[in-house]
Amino acid sequence: MKKKLLCFALNCLILGQVFAQITVSGQVTSIEDNEPLPGVNVLVKDTTMGTITDIDGHYTITVPAGHTTLIFSSVGFSKEEIAIEGRSSIAVQLMPDIQSLQEVVVVGYGTTKKTDLTGAVAAISNEDIVKRGTTSPLAALQGQVAGVNITANTGLPGADFDIDIRGVNSLTGGEPLFVVDGVMTDNINFLNPNDIERIDILKDASSTAIYGSRGSNGVVIVTTKSGSAQGGKPTFQYSGFAGMRTIANIPDFLNAEEAILYTMNRGIIGNIYSGEPISAPDNLFGFPSSGEAHDYWVTNLGNKNYYDWVGELTKPSLQTNHFISASGGTDKVNYLVGAGYQGDNGNVEGQGYKKYNFKGSVNANVSEQWAMGTNINLAYTDRELRSRNVMRQLFRMPPYAPAYTLEGDLIRQPMVGISGNVSPLAELKYNKYNTQEYYLISNFYLQFKPLDWITLKSTFSPNVQIQREGEYWDVLSTGSTNGGSMATTQDFSYIWDNQIHISKEVNEHRFDYDFIYSMLSDRTEYLYGFGWGLPFNSEYFNLGSASILNTVSSFEKSTLMSYTNRLNYSFRDKYLFTASARWDGSSRLAPGHKWAFFPSAAVAWRASEEGFMQDISAISNLKFRLSFGYTGNDNIDPYSTQFAVNNQTYYDWDGTLANGFRPSAIANKDLTWERTREWNLGLDFGFLDNRISGELNVYDKLSLNLLMERKLAVPTGWSTMMDNVGSLSNKGIEVQLRTINVRTSDFSWETNFTFSSNRNRIVELYGKKEDDVANRWFIGQPAEVVYAMVFDGIWQKDEVPEGDNTLEGTAKVKDLNGDGVTDIDNDMKVLGSPIPKWVGGLATTLTYKNWDLSANIYTNQGVFIYSPFHTEFTDLNSKQILDVPYYMRDNPITESRYSNTYPQPRNQGQYWGEDAEDYGYPGFNKDASFVRLQNVTLGYNMNPDFLNRIGIQDIRIYVNAVNPYVWTKYEGFDPEWAGASMSGENANSTAFSIYQIGTNIKF
Repeated sequence: MKKKLLCFALNCLILGQVFAQITVSGQVTSIEDNEPLPGVNVLVKDTTMGTITDIDGHYTITVPAGHTTLIFSSVGFSKEEIAIEGRSSIAVQLMPDIQSLQEVVVVGYGTTKKTDLTGAVAAISNEDIVKRGTTSPLAALQGQVAGVNITANTGLPGADFDIDIRGVNSLTGGEPLFVVDGVMTDNINFLNPNDIERIDILKDASSTAIYGSRGSNGVVIVTTKSGSAQGGKPTFQYSGFAGMRTIANIPDFLNAEEAILYTMNRGIIGNIYSGEPISAPDNLFGFPSSGEAHDYWVTNLGNKNYYDWVGELTKPSLQTNHFISASGGTDKVNYLVGAGYQGDNGNVEGQGYKKYNFKGSVNANVSEQWAMGTNINLAYTDRELRSRNVMRQLFRMPPYAPAYTLEGDLIRQPMVGISGNVSPLAELKYNKYNTQEYYLISNFYLQFKPLDWITLKSTFSPNVQIQREGEYWDVLSTGSTNGGSMATTQDFSYIWDNQIHISKEVNEHRFDYDFIYSMLSDRTEYLYGFGWGLPFNSEYFNLGSASILNTVSSFEKSTLMSYTNRLNYSFRDKYLFTASARWDGSSRLAPGHKWAFFPSAAVAWRASEEGFMQDISAISNLKFRLSFGYTGNDNIDPYSTQFAVNNQTYYDWDGTLANGFRPSAIANKDLTWERTREWNLGLDFGFLDNRISGELNVYDKLSLNLLMERKLAVPTGWSTMMDNVGSLSNKGIEVQLRTINVRTSDFSWETNFTFSSNRNRIVELYGKKEDDVANRWFIGQPAEVVYAMVFDGIWQKDEVPEGDNTLEGTAKVKDLNGDGVTDIDNDMKVLGSPIPKWVGGLATTLTYKNWDLSANIYTNQGVFIYSPFHTEFTDLNSKQILDVPYYMRDNPITESRYSNTYPQPRNQGQYWGEDAEDYGYPGFNKDASFVRLQNVTLGYNMNPDFLNRIGIQDIRIYVNAVNPYVWTKYEGFDPEWAGASMSGENANSTAFSIYQIGTNIKF
């Protein structure tokens, strides 16, 4: 009887437990696009019971009595804990974890998890690159990475960008090393941004030391798209936009009537200081007073035969970017092929830019041990500017100058009797200035894994770059004869890398070791031909027919050999150590000094993984990093250590003219490596489930043995010699912050903030603490400075000193030492630097269901620069100037104008105008700081349920405004290239804004 009662009680207990259990089911989707998420782990909290979602994101799980919470987790998404609260059906949406998605970063010759990173590395995804709507990869990076300053050279279609990573490291210049799919290149402007999968920027010495001598200015690693295993089913993607590029921020130049008055004032001032009577025939002061030239102006000014040069010759342009690709594969072979086109027909008639990209990638796992593959990028660009100087000529031409006669014929030189400036219409119609470039970037690799933990890989990466530049001047623009030139540069280089990679885990220890043997060869051939007196318009294709013909050719070759060791060690995924040692040998340097050793080391501590941190729920991630290392620089021309006899000269050989050669420079047989040592202290952090995350870096860099031109004493017979002299310091701080301000199932708001400040200072020159005033290098000052007298206004009528040669209406400068005399030796000072004091960026993104809205702001502050624009257009000797308040002294013809900011027309004084170079152009140095609204984008992702029914995976449509506004005090075209020259092709640009509509399609 007792046994029956016991059995009955046990059965009741078991049945009670069964009935107390709950079965919960539902679907897990992504909060971004409502797509189902397969493979999500669903776990009953505080148990080992769990399941995973099926291909449609569905799950079913039995929850024991007493347990009330489910945990949902998946790689690339934030973990969610959901209270059951008696429900049997729970739908869950997971938020993508951006930090997790970017977990793997490229560090050179391999990858590593971001959590294991010990150096300062920034990663930018394809999404962050493409959404900026630019045709240049570097333009898309502006403001996105702390410590990286990127500025445009000009506003021309296809213009390149300058990039500094953690300041200027050398007095001879130099840019970061660019690596595209393992191939080192001199730039990445030839790439289509839509073809880029990601960009990783290595900033500190620990990260860049793997590239040794090539990494002293930082490393930009570009990974283009490649195929992936997709079960054999191909995937097609198209990304493209079309936009209208409009001229923005046109400076306020004088209109026709104002320009006539200005010309008259110039003539009146000339008469005043020459002592001639202030009179002119027909009251045309400043214009020719007699002959055909006088009649020309009487006719055209009397008939108001004016011409709006800027309005008529500038126009909006159509800008397009298209890239289409097909990819697919299996676990054995994957592939990707793609093609792209970018076009811009320029803001001036006749100008245009075209770029074509072709891409192919194949990777094959031949067996479990063997793999091989190739990646090829081919680009072709064609840029037509018509004339190097057409924009300068365009803005130089006053609007009262006629373009056509009253009969409608083109006037070749509109400024008759005043200047010989050729009409921009003639330059655009008859001249040509064309540049074509071909790029081939490729790599081929073979990989063998004899064991699971050993990989042997050999990669051969050839790189071909061919550039052809042609220029033609027609007789109708030169006024004398036809002329042309053509220059061709062919560069072939290759890198052969052989790598051994060992990855091994022993209990709680993990080791990764790389040994790399690398060879680099670079060969450049150059040919230039110039012809003057071409018998007919053959442009630059028949120079041999010219009456005067000249040719120049050159050849250069350099090689680099490297041995690299790198060890990564991790203990319990909490204590991390990285060390690298690289030996580089460069053919550019002197015998006995070709080889150098570049070591580095870094440690990191993931404090958030410690046991005592587990109860602090507010801290999601906390890692401390410390690194130290050396990098190098051999940034000199090949053969600089050889006494090259390469300047042709002629000698009198006993009355006979003999051809000979002489050396062009003195050789330095002791030239060796420029070295940079760097400390970096870093902190990675994440709070509130990484809703607030980012990193902080503080660094100290010192470049030693700077390669630069050293001045020599006169008796040596040489003015300079390349030598290792001087040192340069860069110290700075970088902050990168990401916040998820709002996160719900329908709405999210995210912001990204970057800030960096760099203090660049020259520490030593020529082995001493002495300034080099001639080169504008000063101890304790940045490598680039504005050194000038201080502008102090305009001499007014009632303050001109008696008995002095000073003239009313001329510019004056400050007497800094108070000795009563202004002179170059005692009254010039460093006024500022083109290097910004700090750089920042702010990006914000809002999403509501299928809609997204984003905006980006970028700023450079503390920029003080010499402005060639102001030299050209506020030089009061010019024919056309900005509408500025210039000084005009009392006279019986025109109204007086009193100004303390701009001098009088003509007779401006020695401290103003093109001749004021010795005084540092006191009136032309400007604050070029700016805040730019880079772009504003509104996008819509079409409903996936509808798209699936028509066989399309994704469609996103967006509108985008690029550079819609800039806040600045600078009066020129654009503060970003305020230092651009006003001669040559750099003068052919204005500021611009672009308004686009685009789409991304995947099917």
